[in-house]
Amino acid sequence: MSGPTGPKGPTPEQLSDLQAKLDDAIKSRDAAKNQNRDLSSRLESLEAEKKKRDDELSRKAKESEEEKLKAEGKYAEALELNRKELQGKIDKLTLSVKKNVLPKVLSASVAKVDGVFKDAVDDAVALLAPQVDIDLETFEIYPKGSDGKPLLKEGTVDKPVPLDEFVTGFVSKRPHLLTDKMVKGAGAKPGAGADSGGGVSGFSIQEWIKKGKPSKYLEEWIESDNDGYTAAVKDFQDNPGKFAQK
Repeated sequence: MSGPTGPKGPTPEQLSDLQAKLDDAIKSRDAAKNQNRDLSSRLESLEAEKKKRDDELSRKAKESEEEKLKAEGKYAEALELNRKELQGKIDKLTLSVKKNVLPKVLSASVAKVDGVFKDAVDDAVALLAPQVDIDLETFEIYPKGSDGKPLLKEGTVDKPVPLDEFVTGFVSKRPHLLTDKMVKGAGAKPGAGADSGGGVSGFSIQEWIKKGKPSKYLEEWIESDNDGYTAAVKDFQDNPGKFAQK
């Protein structure tokens, strides 16, 4: 008679098979880990390479931008240098024109004024020169206003005063630039002609001498007609015998 029987344990063959499967699973796990490490390392390497390339591209782009800015700066410097050179040539031309052309044009205009004293033309030109300017595009000389722009006829906004008209009006208001006959005809006071060194308001060097050379007389003369006073004094200095008391 046999005894009771219970569940049987794995056979040696089964144990050996299970051990082999376990070993295979461990090997697969280790291989997967190694593969993951390789992949991670490769990814890190690729990222490092990408960063390096990006940094290089960024550096080159920055250098390119810097070179561009430098080039633009040099170009701007060259433009400024050319502008200064051109402006220098323009200024030189302007000075030459004003020195050589302007006096001739003014002299011709003054000479056309009826009754102008021949020897007073140069004085008139000296007085007129600061009150006119020249258009470098047309080389036209024009009277200028206080703002430096062409002087306009009274009551107009676009009609410049012609040079000859301005010169005629300028000279006619300064009797010392005109002959005695013309001055008296214009209603000036006696003794205000060129021979007496008179001014707009009838002041004269001879009258000043007759009055005992008072400083008050000169002050009033300067206030009334500074240009006439200046011209008369110059005439007096250049020709003192002309004003000797008789």
